Amino acid sequence: MKPLTWLITFLLAGNAILLAVLLSRQTPASTTTVLSSAKSEATTASPTSEQTLRRALESGDPAALAAAGLSPEITRFFAAGRAYIKQQEQLHALWAKADQAAPHWKRAFHGLDRGSSSTTREMRMEGMRIEREYLNEMHAALGEAPVYNFFGGLRSQLSFLPDATRDQLSRIEKDYGEMMGEIYTEAQGLQLPSDKAKLELLKTEKERDIATLLGPELYQQFIARTSPSSGLVRSRYGSVIRDEAEYQAIFALQKAFDDRFPGGLGSFDSTAQNARRAAQPELDQAIAAVLGSARALEAQRNNNQEYQTLTALSTRLNLPAGTAETLYASRDTYATQSQQILANPALTPTDQAAQLRALADRAQTDFQKSLGAEGTQAYANLSPWLRALKNGNSFSITPSGAVTTKAPPAGSPRK
Repeated sequence: MKPLTWLITFLLAGNAILLAVLLSRQTPASTTTVLSSAKSEATTASPTSEQTLRRALESGDPAALAAAGLSPEITRFFAAGRAYIKQQEQLHALWAKADQAAPHWKRAFHGLDRGSSSTTREMRMEGMRIEREYLNEMHAALGEAPVYNFFGGLRSQLSFLPDATRDQLSRIEKDYGEMMGEIYTEAQGLQLPSDKAKLELLKTEKERDIATLLGPELYQQFIARTSPSSGLVRSRYGSVIRDEAEYQAIFALQKAFDDRFPGGLGSFDSTAQNARRAAQPELDQAIAAVLGSARALEAQRNNNQEYQTLTALSTRLNLPAGTAETLYASRDTYATQSQQILANPALTPTDQAAQLRALADRAQTDFQKSLGAEGTQAYANLSPWLRALKNGNSFSITPSGAVTTKAPPAGSPRK
């Protein structure tokens, strides 16, 4: 094999292997086909076409590679691999520069982490430029933006949009994300009123750009799938919602509530938080009217941390169907027994606490029959009612499924 032909074969094969692993876009069988095709195309090239191919390989230009006679698949693999290697070389050089800018005890784990004292604004801008150039080259090679970097992981929520529109959304999100990220970095955890004003302006401008791109109808669908309100609906009620119409009805209720009480419970305004909490039961009732009482209770249970723990343990331990539901419901039995102990006038507070601790031991023994020792211990570490019993307290279950505790009264023995 001629030296140039061997070099071409090596380059093509190396890029094909790299991209097959990196992007997971090819099965082993199809990757083998690509490698065979690359070798065949390289070994059958004439001296004249070898010169053309040499120039195309040196340029890395997809159009030149295609003009040199390489198939679209080989051209795509080569261009994407070249883009990746170029990006890695540039980032390694930039990271090394960042690492040299400060002693190790002043550096974040990665040299370009936002907020790291070892990076300058120029370094961060250079990192953004490298990433933007890489994404543009990958887009040219693949015909679309890389999936793993697509719009903050929201690709599945944007399936109703054409590919080109999703790509434009991705670019808008990335551009504004970079600008907002730089403001956060420069603030170093201490935001001035001017910083907040800039962030609000960028947020407004981003939403305006998205609304302009999509138009009124698609923008409303976008909000219904990607807004914080939509995230709350999915997390709280997604497991019991039956169809799109039901989702839209619940989303409308949640969005109106969030618009009425902006900032959510994460607000630093205690008055706003209290007002939101006070109005929450009204929203819950309205959503329950859409779902029906049975599915509303099911959603409430599904969001309970203890139930989620039991479900995870049931899956991990391969337990029979219904185990999590049975164990979760048994809390009511232990709650009733704990309240009976606390209400028994014949027991002193010391006796009550002792019997409550004994009840915890019985409950843990009962749970071991289903979860085993290891699973029961994992559950007990996260269970507020078992912890209450072990501390000598009684407990009750609120309508929302939460646990409240009550200690035996202090003082002299009861008569």
